[in-house]
Amino acid sequence: MSKAKPGIFRGKLHFESQFTQIHNAWIRDPNISYKAKGVLTYLLSHEVGYTITIGQIIRESGDGKQSVRSALEELIKAGYLETQRTTDERGYNAGLAYFIKDPAIPKSENPTLDNPTLDNQTALENNLTKKTIKQEKPTDTGFDKFWDLYPKKVAKADALKAWKQVLKKKTADELIALTKAYSESKLPDMTYIPYPASWLNKELYEAVELDTNKPLPKRRVGLEHE
Repeated sequence: MSKAKPGIFRGKLHFESQFTQIHNAWIRDPNISYKAKGVLTYLLSHEVGYTITIGQIIRESGDGKQSVRSALEELIKAGYLETQRTTDERGYNAGLAYFIKDPAIPKSENPTLDNPTLDNQTALENNLTKKTIKQEKPTDTGFDKFWDLYPKKVAKADALKAWKQVLKKKTADELIALTKAYSESKLPDMTYIPYPASWLNKELYEAVELDTNKPLPKRRVGLEHE
């Protein structure tokens, strides 16, 4: 066993297979603060194509509106974000849409609202004004029913991602039955109820007791692997 040296050792962690890719140069960029880097990393942790609202960042980061906005301004100034004005059906200003970009790529090659052409581009819509960017409706895998049943509705995009992963182990009907039983059980204060994504990822549904007199619904072929 080698002798330890002073400093912080970066070992391999159990979640290494579920990772977010970010360029080393972005992490080390002296032109943006750690706060801005944190927001950038959070944006990149979502799947390509998801729309992330400013309100969602505020809720999940615990930072205030002004703090998040200043981080976004840093990213815009440093070239990591670009903005585009949006309009409503009547042609009135409806706020800004934000696009993540590689600072090394010329501005002319950046995506538009209608055609995001670069890899790993995530539209960030300002939810503090009227929304005009239409999100793609996910394929029906039973998630909507799960979302309606789960007692704490936070971070829907993360919950959907977790739901798709859990369907590789459980059927939608089994999960919905467990969710229903959980929501109807004696629950703790809302503060201590886990986020839906955590409840799924950590397999907390396995601790739910079902009424043995009510058998689980029959397996519906094709849903568990969508």
